[in-house]
Amino acid sequence: MILGLITLFTSFIFALISFIKNQAKFYNWNGLLQLSLKSLYLVITSALLGVLWIVNVAIIDELGALSPLDKMNIVLGKTDVNEKEIQQLIKDYPELKRRNITFKYPPNAEDKVHDMISKMGDIEQLELEIFGYQLPKTKNLEVIILPTYDEYIQARPSAGEREAGSYTGMDNRAILYEQPMDINGDEPSLSGIFGHEYGHYLMDMFLVDKEIKFDDVPAWYHEGISEYIGNQVGKELKFPGNVSPDLTFDHLQSLQEWKDAATQSDVYYFAGKTIEYVIGSADDSIILSDIVLNTKVTGTFDESFKQLTGLDPKTLNITSIHSVEEDLDEARILMQESDFKKAEEYYKKILKKHPREPLAWHQYALMLEKQKRWDEAISARQIVTSIEPDNPNNYMYLSYLLTVIDSQEAVNAAEKALELVKKENRKDGKFHQKWIDEISYYNELIKEKKYAEAYQSISQSDQLSTFPEIVEELSKIRK
Repeated sequence: MILGLITLFTSFIFALISFIKNQAKFYNWNGLLQLSLKSLYLVITSALLGVLWIVNVAIIDELGALSPLDKMNIVLGKTDVNEKEIQQLIKDYPELKRRNITFKYPPNAEDKVHDMISKMGDIEQLELEIFGYQLPKTKNLEVIILPTYDEYIQARPSAGEREAGSYTGMDNRAILYEQPMDINGDEPSLSGIFGHEYGHYLMDMFLVDKEIKFDDVPAWYHEGISEYIGNQVGKELKFPGNVSPDLTFDHLQSLQEWKDAATQSDVYYFAGKTIEYVIGSADDSIILSDIVLNTKVTGTFDESFKQLTGLDPKTLNITSIHSVEEDLDEARILMQESDFKKAEEYYKKILKKHPREPLAWHQYALMLEKQKRWDEAISARQIVTSIEPDNPNNYMYLSYLLTVIDSQEAVNAAEKALELVKKENRKDGKFHQKWIDEISYYNELIKEKKYAEAYQSISQSDQLSTFPEIVEELSKIRK
């Protein structure tokens, strides 16, 4: 449209030049009429160009860089959100207000709304850690929960297959839908998705409060902080999709670039893991808001990010934030040398940078077991199973360890491991069954208070022989 108007405008200029050259017609009525019409056309064309320029600037200022088609859809009212459909879907929904949030939801989803509200304490703590203060909520947030993905698609026709929720700054609205059961028959919590969308709302409030433009912060940073908040609130394992090792944040600046890259790579996982890495590498998580504020000094976000983190977003890729092997090797050597104090410092730094790295938690648990810090070791093992819930080995390690604390729970963990082995049609089922037989017999003897016999039986286990600290601890039951 703009190119067409410019072409017409140019045609007018040439026509005007041609008219001026033929001055004899200047005093002719037809000539004056033509000049008037052309002048009127010039005024209208200029006004249209001015309006389009203002609308374009307003859209970019509010929503960031968009494709011409997206901008045209906004002008024509064909936005990602179907307002008429939304109002029809929620017309009979009850409402629940909590400070700056209004929840609208199906009647049978009230317990899920209360679960989200119960997470607000965690979210407010994250708000303090990320931004350094409680942000002024100058705009109230509307949260709409829909019963299924089908209704969600009606409300957001352009939603992608992996989209679990959305936030629109222009409307101050988040839309979620109730998640279907996973392969294990469990119904995922909406709290993590709510946390992600609320993270977008918090970032908006922060930018408004600090008078920073939306598009001064790249799309990947908006999404990365929101993904981090969602992960912390939901505390559910998210299996990453494919992330190209060549993908860098230099190609995830605008919203359009983000959408394009999302069709090829799991950009949400990449951005969220990067935020985790930045927080883990810094002494204070307020560095996240400092990076944004520092753009006023450096002039660009990339320069500010590089200055405060030492990382260049133009070269930072998934391999950079996953390179934990060298750190783990150093920590493992210290553990083998029984320098537990220094090893623990290493492990805690690694886990701060990589809180979802199962190998780091596994090694950390081994170190705690060597020191007979059983409760802490069990907590570490439970985190490993939450990160990799389909790995039977994790449940076996947990079962060995639980023998010290609760023999019945040790049986339960072993049975879970065998269940996963059968599900995968693995050939090592006999190994797992043998341990179940051993720990079950031990558990029965403990229940009968036959402690000497119980120790005698479990101490002969080949599998437990690789954990001398556990066997030594179990020897106390003879007393």
